[in-house]
Amino acid sequence: LSLGIWQYRSASQGPPGAAQVQSVAVMTFRTPPDDPRALMLGQAFPEELSTALTKTGLLVASQSSVLELGPSAKTRDVAAQLGVDAVLEGSVRSYGSKFKIHVGLVSARTGFQLWSETFTIEGEDMLAGGEKAATDIASQLRQALATSRTR
Repeated sequence: LSLGIWQYRSASQGPPGAAQVQSVAVMTFRTPPDDPRALMLGQAFPEELSTALTKTGLLVASQSSVLELGPSAKTRDVAAQLGVDAVLEGSVRSYGSKFKIHVGLVSARTGFQLWSETFTIEGEDMLAGGEKAATDIASQLRQALATSRTR
């Protein structure tokens, strides 16, 4: 009986650590070194995403604080130094006229990925596509975190 109760509670709580995420840091997005279009979007996108995440009610570490730690800073070190519950990391790649943006939320406590998703944006209007992708990512992430709290 105890084993059954434990299994039920474990299954109903969602990803470990997801319910405790109230603050995040958005890392600089990785891009292929030979892809200037992806590099341009990858440098601008974390700021756009930080703004969108703040609008959902999450506490978001400033981009200047993240940048001070450098591009090679380890995820858990960033989380510890900035005092956040999780770190959002990602990558941007261009494919013809489109961009693929992959994002993943990593727990500061465990180092495990709590959530991830891939988004595609059209390259004709990179600015508008980036804004929409940031809003979509923030919305889906917030929904995933809220769902894990109510399970």
